[in-house]
Amino acid sequence: MKSVNIRCSLSMIVFAFISSCGFDCSKYLENQIKPLVINGVVIEKFKSQTGCFGSIIYKSEKNIDTLKSICYCVPGNEKIWDYVMSGDSIVKNYDQTFFKVVRKSQTIKFEFPCCSR
Repeated sequence: MKSVNIRCSLSMIVFAFISSCGFDCSKYLENQIKPLVINGVVIEKFKSQTGCFGSIIYKSEKNIDTLKSICYCVPGNEKIWDYVMSGDSIVKNYDQTFFKVVRKSQTIKFEFPCCSR
């Protein structure tokens, strides 16, 4: 019984900590992701030094840019960071929350991964 109480207490503490972070995935998607337009080729990807986040560097027609704060601790339909590799095409249209990755003749669609959903 004591271990059940400890687990319950730990779960509540973790939930409170996550809730207090103030990150609102819906707002982030609406304000940061939906306005993005991406049509480029992946140059490289890398993991951040902390947490479950990584970045994808891609080259478009006019410049080189970085898609930052991509959570990779997510379910399969959001695992763009795990799947994408150098040389893949990456496409995201305005007002959408999903990306398309094209490799050879195969296109796979990924929702933008938010760790806090």
